[in-house]
Amino acid sequence: MEETNEEKIGNQGADTSMATYNNILVFGKNSNFQLGLGHSDPVGSIQQLAFDLPSGQRITKIFCGYDHAFALSSGDEIWGFGKNGKGQLGLGTSEDAPAPRRVRLLCGQRVCAMAAGADHSVALTAAGDVYSCGGNAAGQLGLGHTTPRGQ
Repeated sequence: MEETNEEKIGNQGADTSMATYNNILVFGKNSNFQLGLGHSDPVGSIQQLAFDLPSGQRITKIFCGYDHAFALSSGDEIWGFGKNGKGQLGLGTSEDAPAPRRVRLLCGQRVCAMAAGADHSVALTAAGDVYSCGGNAAGQLGLGHTTPRGQ
C-alpha cells in the first residue's frame, strides 16, 4: 500500500468513521446500517469497510450525516450507505443501504463537497451544480418548497 499522510475523519453523532488512503475504518452505533458493514449490530472495535473499487481508485473523502454516510472515490464515484427512509442517499428509493451502494446520479460529476444532515444530503460539483435529496420539511433542500425528494 502506498504511504500517504491524507486522513479524513467524519463523525455521525455518537458514531465515528475514519478514512485513510483506500480504507474506511468504522466503529460505534450501527442501528441504521450507518457503518456500511451489511448488518446493524453495534461495533465496539475498529473494522475496515470494504469497497469494490476499480483498480487504481481509492477513497478520497467521506461525508457523514446522522445515520447515513457517503464516500467519494478518486474515480468521481459517490457511494452511500445507512438509513435512507427519506431518500437521503439519492438512490431513487427509500430502502436503507446496509452496505455501500453507488449513487449513479452523481457518477462522473466531480463532486467536490457534500453535506449530510439527519435525513437530507446536498452535493456540490466542480461545475457549480448543487444536488439535494431527502427530507425537506423545513425547506433544507433549497428547492423553494417543502416536498421531500428521494433523488
